[in-house]
Parts: sequence; C-alpha cells; structure tokens
Amino acid sequence: MAEKTKLSPIAPTEVQDAVLDNRQRCAVFFDAVVMQYELHRDGRVPGFKPGYETPFAFAWSDEIRNWVERNRAQEKADAQRLFQAYADSFGPITFPEAVSNRELYQSDKSYCLELVETDRDAAD
Repeated sequence: MAEKTKLSPIAPTEVQDAVLDNRQRCAVFFDAVVMQYELHRDGRVPGFKPGYETPFAFAWSDEIRNWVERNRAQEKADAQRLFQAYADSFGPITFPEAVSNRELYQSDKSYCLELVETDRDAAD
C-alpha cells in the first residue's frame, strides 16, 4: 500500500522550477475544490442543505477552469497523487466549513487565487 502524501501550505518562491511546481499544484488544488463543489451542489453529502456548495463555487468559474487547463501538471501520476493528498487533507465530506476552515485550504486558496490574479494582470 502506497504511503499517503501529507501536504503543507504552498510556499511562495522565486525559484523558477518551484514556481512551475506551485502552478501545477494550484491547478490540482482547484480541481480538488471543484470536486467539493460538485459533491455539495449535487446533494451527495450527508445532511445536505442548499447553499453548501457556495464556499467552493469560485473554483468553477470560467477564469479558474481556463487557468487550470493552462497550468495542469503534465505528469498524470503526480497530479493524481496531489489530488488524493488534497482529498485526504480535506477529510470526510460533511459540512463545507469542515473543509473551508482548514489552514491548508485557506492558505492554498489565497496563494492560488493570487497567482490567477497575477496572470490576469500580466495578460492585460
């Protein structure tokens, strides 16, 4: 059985290879958030209530989905390993706050949205 990957919050860096790795990791983070969004939106969560998907809706926007496609990891095994690590770190799917209040979620969301904004500004 493969050992689980434990994630720490993404650390900002100026090292070019690490910046690329951070972009790819952000793409996986957004994919993991979309999974949360879809599970909550579709009511596949115990104790579901309308609106539970709202904290995760940002990752479903066209801008984020397009950014993910441009920055997705080329190595599928790496992406799958990271996706599983995010799923594990988010824990059992229950209430949105159980995920959105986690330090890893908050930190990576902030960092990754900042990357998207930086790319938008650079394109203008």
